[in-house]
Amino acid sequence: MANIARFREAIRTRRAWRVNVDFAFAPDSNVNSATSKERVDILGLPFKLNADARAHSDIGIIAGGDASLRLMRNNPVPLYLAAYARMANYAGSDYDDIYAGGEADPEFKTSGGRLRATATGFKRWYGGKTLSTSLGGRLNFDKIIGGKLGLEAALALRHDDYTGRDDIDAWNFDAYLQANRALSASTLGFGYLSIQRNIAHEPGYSYWSGRLGAGVLKEIFGGLRPQLNLEIGRQLNDSPIPLFARTRRDWSFRALASIYNRRLRTLAEGRLHAQLLNHQPLRPETPARRVRHRQGAVIGCAS
Repeated sequence: MANIARFREAIRTRRAWRVNVDFAFAPDSNVNSATSKERVDILGLPFKLNADARAHSDIGIIAGGDASLRLMRNNPVPLYLAAYARMANYAGSDYDDIYAGGEADPEFKTSGGRLRATATGFKRWYGGKTLSTSLGGRLNFDKIIGGKLGLEAALALRHDDYTGRDDIDAWNFDAYLQANRALSASTLGFGYLSIQRNIAHEPGYSYWSGRLGAGVLKEIFGGLRPQLNLEIGRQLNDSPIPLFARTRRDWSFRALASIYNRRLRTLAEGRLHAQLLNHQPLRPETPARRVRHRQGAVIGCAS
């Protein structure tokens, strides 16, 4: 891992720019994140949902990309600029999901690793309308310990401003820790822990959440690298959401499998991505299960 880290650092130091373009098909069993039930209880009274309000599946087309530029790369403190965007298009426009963002950060080398201080901006549109705007910052630190163990830690703060919904405008605090270790010459194991605190204007939308995950990546033959990742999550809201009598208490389980070809990575990266999300919420109107797949390719170039 120490050799890999030095090799990646040498590439990063010499790279002036990088561009990636992403295309994919994305079948989704619950594209509108709705319940499959025909009735829900609001203030203790049953209400019948029409067909548009219940869960339904669709196949989306995803297109996106990212670009980064490294300025002052020969200086002790180089500056990185990055921008990214993605569009998920489904039948009609009600569930079209588009976002775009940008980052800027100087990078500081320390005796123990590398520190990045990033300013972030993000905007999202859903169903053809502006959904939210976010501004914030993030600190990242990573280092290699003993040649085999890699650590990465991050602290982030942002403010989410939702269009026409002052009640869910919120401050978000995130803490993230990831460790990876070389298990053999061709196998890498990793684990991570994430804790988030969301403080919204309406207490019912404020919550604590956490994710704990682990996975393994192994190179097999022909440059193929399959990866398996398992994750468990928990969300605890502060109080009941308005109009509903219960406080949200959710468990989530995620299984993710992907594969790409290392030998083609300089020209294109093919991805087969399957994801199963299984939620067990207290609120009956929350979706109980969602299955998503993604098959596509990433084409990139750099200098």
